[in-house]
Amino acid sequence: MQGSIDGVELGFTAQLGPGTSTLSFNGQVSNIQVGNISLAPVTLNLVASPSTFSITLGATLSLGPGEVNLGLLELGGSFSGTITVSLGTAGVSASVSGSASASLGVSEWCNVQDVAISPCGGLTDNVGAVSFNVPTTTVSVTSSGLGLSYDGHNFTLPW
Repeated sequence: MQGSIDGVELGFTAQLGPGTSTLSFNGQVSNIQVGNISLAPVTLNLVASPSTFSITLGATLSLGPGEVNLGLLELGGSFSGTITVSLGTAGVSASVSGSASASLGVSEWCNVQDVAISPCGGLTDNVGAVSFNVPTTTVSVTSSGLGLSYDGHNFTLPW
């Protein structure tokens, strides 16, 4: 089934196998937007049978660009990447990958009788900016223990 609600595309398919007692569901929402946060597309996959169960939620996430003014300092940044959360009989895991940027600015100071008073409403000087990639990072909880995978390196804290 496919459709649209307020311009947001929706679609899903479901299969039920009477001979195998298996349920399979795949759904997708084209875009979820809240302020500077965007998830597009969002996918949901479910498989259930007497011997297995899994749910996987995936999305492309965009945060920002945004900034916050802390008096003298102005911090800014953005993130764009993918997130995946899986839950099943083997355990639960969450992963993220993408790219991020951050910036730091300093507001102009006004001097009154040789005392610096800030801010005075002037321009913000950009002190620095950095951009970096976020390699695939996964946190998982399984019957074996707590796992962390970062850029191809795996660590497990056994139970």
